[in-house]
Amino acid sequence: MGRRHAGRAAATALAAAALLTAAAGCRPVTVTGAGASGGRGGQQQPFLGSPPPPPTYHLPTPPARPPAPHRTVRLRPTAPKPVPAAKPSYHRPHPPAAKPAGTLDRRCLTGRVLCISKRSDTLTWMVDGKAVSTMDVRFGAEYTPTREGTFGVTFKSRRHVSTLYHSAMPYAMFFSGGQAVHYSSDFAARGYTGASHGCVNVRDRQKIAALFAAVRPGDKVVVYH
Repeated sequence: MGRRHAGRAAATALAAAALLTAAAGCRPVTVTGAGASGGRGGQQQPFLGSPPPPPTYHLPTPPARPPAPHRTVRLRPTAPKPVPAAKPSYHRPHPPAAKPAGTLDRRCLTGRVLCISKRSDTLTWMVDGKAVSTMDVRFGAEYTPTREGTFGVTFKSRRHVSTLYHSAMPYAMFFSGGQAVHYSSDFAARGYTGASHGCVNVRDRQKIAALFAAVRPGDKVVVYH
């Protein structure tokens, strides 16, 4: 009897120990440095999971600025500034020609002649020794002088434009190459302060228009001093 009781007690103790071992195997295990394998204390096992994503920061949106107010600029009308009138030329060494000045050259006393005097700055239209009209004229500059002598009108051009200087030469009556008697707006505006390139300038448009209508090619031209 005593041996059977002792055997049963031992079997019961073994069963209890097995149950305790099984129960211990089902519990979660926390790995620490003291119980790590290999006997290396203080080392942790490598972490094999994915790192956590970085934090996301959202900056606050600045408030929108209100649109600038629309401004309307109104300009006050200003009165136009008066333009000063051009000053007339007062340099007139000779009065307006109404009759021939001085003594006419004897070559002007016969036939139809444009009698041009450098001494008096006048042109006199002569027909058979009688003065029909007289007008003020000016001549070429120092380096482009008007030629002197007796010539004849070669041709006429009412609306002529110089091919050399590209200037207008209305009522042109040519007598010596490119030299002609013609109207000059510059002479009308500036008087004797200017000069021509050799032509005989007339400043009275009405008088030279009448002269242009009367003169014929072949009429004599006398330029003298």
